[in-house]
Amino acid sequence: MKKTLWLFALVAVLVGTGLVATTAQAADKTTYINQSFQSMLDRDPTSADLAYWLAKSDSALGTLGSSGYQGVRNYIKDNASAERTTVITSIYNRALKRDPRTDELSLQLGGTVTNNLREALFSSTERSLAIIDLYVNILGRAPSDSDLSFYYITRSDISDIADVLLASGERGLMVNIQLVPTCREYTSAELAMFNSEVPARTGAQWSYYYRDDIYSYVVGLVEAGQISCDVDYCTTYTVGTDNTIAGTITDATTGVAIDGTITATLKNYSTGATVSTATVASDGSFTLTGVTAGAYTFEVSVTGYTTYTTNLCISGSDQTVAATPSLSPTLGAGEVRVVLTWGEYPSDLDSHMTGPMSSDRFHVYYGDEDSTDSLVNLDVDDVTSYGPETVTIT
Repeated sequence: MKKTLWLFALVAVLVGTGLVATTAQAADKTTYINQSFQSMLDRDPTSADLAYWLAKSDSALGTLGSSGYQGVRNYIKDNASAERTTVITSIYNRALKRDPRTDELSLQLGGTVTNNLREALFSSTERSLAIIDLYVNILGRAPSDSDLSFYYITRSDISDIADVLLASGERGLMVNIQLVPTCREYTSAELAMFNSEVPARTGAQWSYYYRDDIYSYVVGLVEAGQISCDVDYCTTYTVGTDNTIAGTITDATTGVAIDGTITATLKNYSTGATVSTATVASDGSFTLTGVTAGAYTFEVSVTGYTTYTTNLCISGSDQTVAATPSLSPTLGAGEVRVVLTWGEYPSDLDSHMTGPMSSDRFHVYYGDEDSTDSLVNLDVDDVTSYGPETVTIT
């Protein structure tokens, strides 16, 4: 009994003087060593690393902070620059889809990595702009606030975001509805090609087939004579009846309903014969019902405006086709007007106009609606589908 008491007393003394580490103390050291490696290399230490540092004295471990032991971090900083370069580059690519610049890499090699750097990059304005760029170029629209908030919270790799957008149904709609001539849709092989990576553009680390890439592809097909929409327009459709054409007629320079007597006529695409005439309400809305499937020309005219004409290909039965004519007021001498309209998807397309000035170039768009002393103006900026987005040159 006395020997047992003396043994417990000896252990207590040794622990109290720091000569024997308790299990709890060893566990704490392991935790802090792990933190040190995570903060510098974005990984846990190997078993050999852990054993090496557990055997070190407190003075060798250094000051304990929120990112682990200072001595461990300093050792890694001085002896693992190659691995740290790889880690830093990986974080930049995951957050921004680009490599760090030389100055950025040098700055990060001099400090801790994952906690502070990842938080900074995934919360940065550049990250938000990169996501906006993905949405605009892959889906043809800007992300909603909830989209940005979701990717801020989840910290998704930006390449994963691109993959999600490329695989979405909205991407397919954007490709076929917005960018392809109406004579046909893309083949499955073309869609697969557009959703793959293409060689990097100048000044960028990466690129998918963006809208301008796809547009150039289509132009190439047209120039090569492989597609001709004037000839092939609406040659294949599903026979049907009881379709509806509906929409709102607006002034292209204001986006509001036109005040006047409006004539809206549906004509046979091939013969030009009038099929139906719509009654237009005071708010510009109209509805044409009982339309048989086929190819049509829709024409809208009103005094003081340029006549609006568009072609419609209607397939099947009981379909509702949206038509949103935006009429341009009659132009004055020397005036030019560009009116951009589109369908329900994407919700937002942007009209840009740029050209030379006396000492610089002007660029009129949603962010600068009048950069030329009123010579070129973005009259309407629409973000809720259909348009118009209108630029007038006076």
